[in-house]
Amino acid sequence: MAAVGVVTGMAAEAERLLSGNGLPRDAVAVAGPSAVAAEATARELLAAGARGLVSFGLAAGLHPTLKAGIVVLATEVVTPEGEVLATQTLWRGRLAVHLRRGGPLLEARLAGVDRPVVGVDQKAALLASSGAAAADMESHGVARAARAANVPFIVVRAVADAADRVLPQAALTALRPDGRVAYGRLLRRLLGHPGELRGLAGLAIDSWFAFAALRRAARYGRRDLLFPG
Repeated sequence: MAAVGVVTGMAAEAERLLSGNGLPRDAVAVAGPSAVAAEATARELLAAGARGLVSFGLAAGLHPTLKAGIVVLATEVVTPEGEVLATQTLWRGRLAVHLRRGGPLLEARLAGVDRPVVGVDQKAALLASSGAAAADMESHGVARAARAANVPFIVVRAVADAADRVLPQAALTALRPDGRVAYGRLLRRLLGHPGELRGLAGLAIDSWFAFAALRRAARYGRRDLLFPG
């Protein structure tokens, strides 16, 4: 077991982390898009010997200046209940030096949410209430597991849908609880709601930039991702 356990919400996120980077597969686990599942997965990694935790994957942009493909290195995670859980400062600082070599990087607060932030108004409201630049559905679960075990954690997330992007229902319908895409379900949704195709195509383009950013983050940050501060 590596020194650090990495939790992702989607299989595609884990693939970007593992692809060609020489990272041990047993250090990376796909939880699915859920804080409860992410916390349970993080606890399993800790039980297997991990001494630190990483939440890695995509995020929704809340701040209007954040565009698709920008990497957010969270300074802290605010939970839906308002708890603020800080990431490990020294580890984060060391990693930031390398991540900046790979592209745009923002160190900022991230909001944990239990449901997808779908619309522009929802994103604006969450920005106002949380002060977070971005949001995801797994990081607060990882943060809670880290706090319970008294181990450090960091969060590396790439913006996939900017603040002005509305998530089409087709994208939400297609994601399975295990973090994989149900393509049959996606096709059926589009056949019944063809008007969502344009929004889905736009999201796919933005997600391409986000996944490319994750791949660069894994490559440039490889040395520090798996060694806690």
